[in-house]
Amino acid sequence: MNKTTKIKQVLLLAIISSFSFACSQDSHLELLEEETIKAGIMGFRFNYEYAIPGASLTYNYLWDGVSLQDSQTEAVRYYFSFLTEYKESNNTYYLAYLKQSKISEYKSYLKDYEQKNNHQDQNYHFVSYDNEKVIDGKYYFAHQKLAKEDNNDVIYYSSENIKDIVYKIDDYQLVFACLNKKAIIKKNLSKDETIDKEINLYRRVELSFDNEKSSPKEYIFETREKYNQENIKRDFDYIGEKIEVYPESYKEKEYGSFPTLGMENNNIDSARADIIKENNDAFVLLPRYMKSNDAKVDLLDEEVVLQPNEDVFGKHKKEFREAFRKEYNELEGLFDYSKVIEIMKIK
Repeated sequence: MNKTTKIKQVLLLAIISSFSFACSQDSHLELLEEETIKAGIMGFRFNYEYAIPGASLTYNYLWDGVSLQDSQTEAVRYYFSFLTEYKESNNTYYLAYLKQSKISEYKSYLKDYEQKNNHQDQNYHFVSYDNEKVIDGKYYFAHQKLAKEDNNDVIYYSSENIKDIVYKIDDYQLVFACLNKKAIIKKNLSKDETIDKEINLYRRVELSFDNEKSSPKEYIFETREKYNQENIKRDFDYIGEKIEVYPESYKEKEYGSFPTLGMENNNIDSARADIIKENNDAFVLLPRYMKSNDAKVDLLDEEVVLQPNEDVFGKHKKEFREAFRKEYNELEGLFDYSKVIEIMKIK
């Protein structure tokens, strides 16, 4: 055996030993090597404010679309209604571990960020900057803001069981966890254009550890963020088709973050409608009534004057009265799918 071969063998043994040591600490975790998944995690968007149609945005974007001019680039973005099918989540946790040496640096950044933005709910969605035992993405968010290039400060793993997730791996600390599912962008309904593009979708998962040796448990916010947390989970767990408003560029997307998917303009948010299938019939689930002073208001009544975010059917009330088929619950109704699609088409 020559000297060069012996050196190579020593190096190989050192690498194997190092890997075995890491695996002894996280034997049920798998090093994440799938680049498309890693790209989605690295590009995860934390800044958002969850909104539902009828609360702070209008359904009219679904029927009539909208075009907006970007104030910086002056480019005009066109928004249309898309048919999207959501698949079942694969229930695999994707995990980002950050070098512990970066934590104190990032705490300083987050402390300053929190003081500047604590009055803006849509810009801060974490617990206190110094609470390391709650894994809500705060240090990962800071890394996104401060890291000048992709380096070895973060390593990525996956786990199929929450009980197998560990707090630390060597000198790396867990800072972000998410779940992944796939969706199919099937059609641009406004333009009657078939797309059939598959994208990856990610939902942040909030975890907490009692101590560094314990298994994590789901963390529930006690702040206003709990509202976002519950509704994002509900939307992410949805299986089936939806109608949604997005920019025309949505059909080019490779991944998206819940609840921010395609609507990235500050002036408008995403409007969505579920599709309900019964036997061989398809319906669009939409608000049929709204409550006002304990009275039910008919949203299809031409005589009723509503605010823009309350006016579900806009100038199309006659067409929607013809499309209405039956009530679904106290406030929602089922509308004929094919008739609703006709209303959406850009004439």
